[in-house]
Amino acid sequence: MLRAVVTIKHLTIIGLSTSVCLACGAADSTVGPPPLQTHLMEVRYASAVSAEHQGLITAAAEKWTRALSKNRGDFPFNYPANHCFAGEPRLNEVHHNLLLFVSIGELDGGSGQLAFTEVCSVSEQDALPILAHIRLDQADLAWMETEKVLAGVITHEMGHALGFNPLSYMAKGLAAGGVTDPYFSGATARTEFAKHGDWYTGVRVPLEDSHDRGPNDPHWRFVIFGDELMASEL
Repeated sequence: MLRAVVTIKHLTIIGLSTSVCLACGAADSTVGPPPLQTHLMEVRYASAVSAEHQGLITAAAEKWTRALSKNRGDFPFNYPANHCFAGEPRLNEVHHNLLLFVSIGELDGGSGQLAFTEVCSVSEQDALPILAHIRLDQADLAWMETEKVLAGVITHEMGHALGFNPLSYMAKGLAAGGVTDPYFSGATARTEFAKHGDWYTGVRVPLEDSHDRGPNDPHWRFVIFGDELMASEL
């Protein structure tokens, strides 16, 4: 299970070399508003979510859908309620590609963690998430709206749910370097980074080194990437 803190604002992607596609599921696992479907994922709501916030979630899903595409196949889900996160409905279905739940609830109070992503299950064939959950902190929601960062937080968290996370990095042997200089070694990411980072003399592509997580940190290094979508704000 992965929990990732995020606050990033813009969609510029240093890509993974793999991605995902469409989803559809059973009615008994739907909570809250109607599900959102793209050819990349299905989003279901595990709490009340306003029409305005649904619009931001839809926009984030559409951005990722334009950026990534891969038909990953069907996956059987047979889980009891709450098996991964509080408020999760029972799942008993065969699902196509990523199933992502989104909820708004309490995390750690105001001025703390804005959101987190839990990866509940990954595919055995490519180590990418097939079931995940994003929770937005109710206590920080108004602040995120006032500061106009909520759309970026949602989009960033969705990136973790799609595979920008150490469960996928480490399982595929794409992260190394230790605590002092962790890096991501995916070929596509290195190629894209080289187009913009010829000035950088370190090992490519640098992961965040300020949180003492080493290669288990899912973020690009903030001092190098700045406000790139999957960087970590210090």
